[in-house]
Amino acid sequence: MGGSSMTPLTLRGIFGKPGPGSPGLRLHALDTVNPASIASVADSLDLSRTLFFVSSKSGTTVEPLSLEAYFRSQLSVNAAGSSSGLSSAGPGRRNFVALTDPGTPMSERARAGEFGTWMATPEDAGGR
Repeated sequence: MGGSSMTPLTLRGIFGKPGPGSPGLRLHALDTVNPASIASVADSLDLSRTLFFVSSKSGTTVEPLSLEAYFRSQLSVNAAGSSSGLSSAGPGRRNFVALTDPGTPMSERARAGEFGTWMATPEDAGGR
């Protein structure tokens, strides 16, 4: 949301979108909680092959956490009865990367195994 979406939008602008049939990575930046927009992006993804970066400096920002919960639930629904790498740590753990300050609730969840990995944001960096 807001400033958090600037980096992925900038990267998409620099690298562009892969052409048809190209093996390049596609990058989507969801900076909305509009259900129609979220559904449109979700419908275009192979969720089991998607890496989600959840960014919240405080680790408590409602919008990115809500998007994380939505996509975790979709992974869980899509993987019901299949062996897609879902673990006891939660749906699609390996599909999620946390970006947050050390010591936040999100970093603690990451340390507990709810994310495939986490990256600490510099504590002296303001905002995102």
